[in-house]
Amino acid sequence: MRAAPGFCDMCGHHVAIRQRAHIVAEAPKTGANLLLLCPSCHIVLDTKLKPAIRHALQHAGVRNLPKSWGRSIYQQAAIASANAKRAAGVVQTSPRKAPVVSAPVRRRGRGGEA
Repeated sequence: MRAAPGFCDMCGHHVAIRQRAHIVAEAPKTGANLLLLCPSCHIVLDTKLKPAIRHALQHAGVRNLPKSWGRSIYQQAAIASANAKRAAGVVQTSPRKAPVVSAPVRRRGRGGEA
């Protein structure tokens, strides 16, 4: 997942770590379908830019856009996780609420001391 140090293809900064970002998840993971991005730009591309570009292109009348651009990577991961649990027969239970523990309140005296 990591590439050699160099310049981020998106922001242009020289970084120690560049990640291979796939432009279209459904396409081959090589060549013109890859960008070498710093970790910050990789997150922005996957969570903000792809869904926004898809939305704009749809409004412009472009058809057959990549399905992976319709949702952020976090939404895709949540759906994939739920599908995997369903396929494995895992019953999802509602999360338990953690008990609320409050710290003792310290009252200050007139002079500001505790």
